[in-house]
Amino acid sequence: MNPNNFNAILPALEPQPNFPPFLEIIPKFTLRLSSAVSAAASTSDTTATKVTPLPLPLHGSGTNTRRYLYASDATDAFDTILHRGVVGEIYNVDSRDEISNLELAKALLRIFGLVGDEGRDEDGRGEGAGKGESASGVFAKWIQHTTDRPFNDKRYAVDGRKLRALGWDQKVRLDEGLRETVRWYRRFGATWWGDVEHVIGTPFPVITGGESGGGAPAAGKRTELSMLT
Repeated sequence: MNPNNFNAILPALEPQPNFPPFLEIIPKFTLRLSSAVSAAASTSDTTATKVTPLPLPLHGSGTNTRRYLYASDATDAFDTILHRGVVGEIYNVDSRDEISNLELAKALLRIFGLVGDEGRDEDGRGEGAGKGESASGVFAKWIQHTTDRPFNDKRYAVDGRKLRALGWDQKVRLDEGLRETVRWYRRFGATWWGDVEHVIGTPFPVITGGESGGGAPAAGKRTELSMLT
């Protein structure tokens, strides 16, 4: 056995995240919205019109699309590969749910009850919109378009047909998974991550020395940026 080829002899799954998960768009926006709603709750007024907006920093136009997969489906995929996969083969874990970052931000605002379905009413107002205020007006208050990052991929999508041929399939769709994820972060997010307020409101958090800080990256300086998309 050659120790340098260990992974070829004994297959292993090695997820290697290179950025804090709380900087991803769903946790980051959810924690920020939770802060806004919690602040309103401290004044005993949680109506949408009384919640002070904490803008969600969205890179560029927000038309970049991503596919999302719920955690239980991801673990099922890994289990399927471990028990049914062929050694040496590569299996893509995909999702059928693709959504733009802008529409994802709007979906989170709806889940928090801060705006209803845009266009649902004749006047364009939803259950979270203030009196006489259109849903698009509410979105404008909460979504802050910032400078796009130069390496922002237009779309993430992989072909998962090889994995599906092993019998795996996605069970939890985006709407259900997003609501469950928001429910978890509203209950445990603040204590799980600790104080990350200085990061979740920053469009370009910089990762240096294992700690997260705000501010834009300095010119000519190599830094790691969050994967907020």
